[in-house]
Amino acid sequence: MNKNKLKYAGFLASIIIVLAFFSSNSCQQDSLNNGSKFLSFSATKQSLDKLSKEELNNFILALERIQIVSENGFYEIVQKNGQEINISENLFSYIKQIVENSNRLVNAKSKKSTTPHLRSDTVEFGDNINCVAHTIHAISNDLGGYYTYSGINAFLNDSIEGYAEYGVPLELMGFAVGHFFNYEYQAGPPMYYNYLNAGNTRTMAVLDYWDGTGHAEVLLISDGELAYIWDEQTGKDVVIENWRIRRRYKILNVKY
Repeated sequence: MNKNKLKYAGFLASIIIVLAFFSSNSCQQDSLNNGSKFLSFSATKQSLDKLSKEELNNFILALERIQIVSENGFYEIVQKNGQEINISENLFSYIKQIVENSNRLVNAKSKKSTTPHLRSDTVEFGDNINCVAHTIHAISNDLGGYYTYSGINAFLNDSIEGYAEYGVPLELMGFAVGHFFNYEYQAGPPMYYNYLNAGNTRTMAVLDYWDGTGHAEVLLISDGELAYIWDEQTGKDVVIENWRIRRRYKILNVKY
């Protein structure tokens, strides 16, 4: 089976990650890394949004050096260790874990593709019914709110017919988000986003899967081609195709 370099319309990530994913050949990569600064990571983190600015900068610089290839929709890092690109093993393992998280997501979705789903224009979250509640809870905590997950879930269950079985319909996403936050609606994927430059705001992204379902996530970084997101439901950072972001809700503040 042939392994092909990722295309711009494929996989998504962040800012200058494109340079890492789409470097044209190994000779150029060797030239890029020759004499490069050693990049380190102080500790293993749970999420990109827990990194210091210095760690995030090293993370992005490391992605300039790394090579990722795609095979049958799954992703693999070409390098075997951090020494090959002059980064710490801790930092290399962190990037490797994000790629593995993404592959698990692809695998889970492909297994579910054989099961029946509701129409995507009717219900957005047919197989992830609690993802909206999880995402609202994560953003609330980040912005200093006091909403509990159980309270959020109870409100959605009481207010939206069929929520317990199907989740939040796409046409009621604004209602669900607007009950807890003041927000700005933004259609389609972002051209650029970095939560470090977002001030006291956060962005909920509604992803569109290939099987007629969707998922709500916290957007962390995007360069318009690739994006990193935080999946509160699974507690993982994931990288996805940018074009899969169907809607965005810029959260301005917590209402209560």
